[in-house]
Amino acid sequence: TPSGRMMWQEASLAISVISLVATSFIARRQMGWTSRTNETAVVASFFKEMRSAEFFMVEEQLWTELGRHNASRGFAGLPRRVRKRAYEVAYYYLTLAYMVDNGILDPRLTVKPFHYRLGRTWSAIRPFVESERKSVAGNTSFLQTLENFALVVATMHGRSARKSSRLEKLIRRSGTAYIPRPRRRKQSDASPKP
Repeated sequence: TPSGRMMWQEASLAISVISLVATSFIARRQMGWTSRTNETAVVASFFKEMRSAEFFMVEEQLWTELGRHNASRGFAGLPRRVRKRAYEVAYYYLTLAYMVDNGILDPRLTVKPFHYRLGRTWSAIRPFVESERKSVAGNTSFLQTLENFALVVATMHGRSARKSSRLEKLIRRSGTAYIPRPRRRKQSDASPKP
């Protein structure tokens, strides 16, 4: 009968559409797995340097050595050996920041292993970076991505890396580090109530 034949054609069409959707979904998942496999190799290679005892020692020496120098002249005012260490460590983290920013690395892979050391390193080099920016008139971009990354990592630590904080959104939107000031209480709120 014509209605029976039509029903079989519709069923065949539905099965074909379902098969096409399922095949597309599986192919897309496979591409994602391949991408993650490549990402894992990059991460392992990149983290190898960070896990080395030599890198730890250089970074920890930098934390103490920078405290002995005047930050007012920026990186340029540091002795050559200390300046070399500062650039090595800063540019290692800057590369990491670029890789996260460009989607090469998953932020969840970087927040937990780096939050403490990156925070210490940024605290140590920050006065030198700020002086360096002032010494080169108008160059506010010196290690700006690293500063933004350090702020984001500090905010994301202890939370899911997939959740965006207000700070992260502001940094992404403006391209600069912005730390919102605490809101002032209104005068009427500050006065004691009778």
